[in-house]
Amino acid sequence: MTTKGDRARARLLDAVARALVADGYGRMSIAAGARDAGLPRSGFYFYFASRGEAVAAVTRGLFEDFAEVATPWYDHEVGRHRETFSAAMAATVALWRSRPALLLGLVQAAATDDVARSIWDDWVGSFVARAVPTIQRTMTASAPPGVTAEGLACRLVGLTFAAMQDDVAALVAGREVSGSVAEELAFVWLRTLYEDA
Repeated sequence: MTTKGDRARARLLDAVARALVADGYGRMSIAAGARDAGLPRSGFYFYFASRGEAVAAVTRGLFEDFAEVATPWYDHEVGRHRETFSAAMAATVALWRSRPALLLGLVQAAATDDVARSIWDDWVGSFVARAVPTIQRTMTASAPPGVTAEGLACRLVGLTFAAMQDDVAALVAGREVSGSVAEELAFVWLRTLYEDA
């Protein structure tokens, strides 16, 4: 059963999402967001300790969406890595491009807000942890000594998140973006992990 408090929190999250898209994180007003949700400014702080925490809550569902579109690669059959990874990366880029203002808001919040930073770090860490077993299964025998699946996962996931940050910032600013980001990222991942790529 949905309570009055649940409905107020949902209205506040909707207001935060609208403000993030319209104004960006830096200009997003707590008072205006609370007012838009039909709450006093103090009502905001009943649900969230900071703007960053609210932005992180708004974007939490995106994490699940990103995990879902990447699942085919994590669970791929041997010998189908090229097609499954390429499709997963294309779906990942399409997803982040469908919500650039929300993701840029989270990036900006993570730069200044400890709660948002923790959530961002958890996102990155979970994708690294999820990639490690797949990378261990698929690392080429030609990997130099000292190169580990954990290290590769950190670098490759980090590269992907950096590309996302650049891409969503460009989209929000109205700048042209590359039409081949997914292919470029897939090329780097596949060449790094598979001898036959």
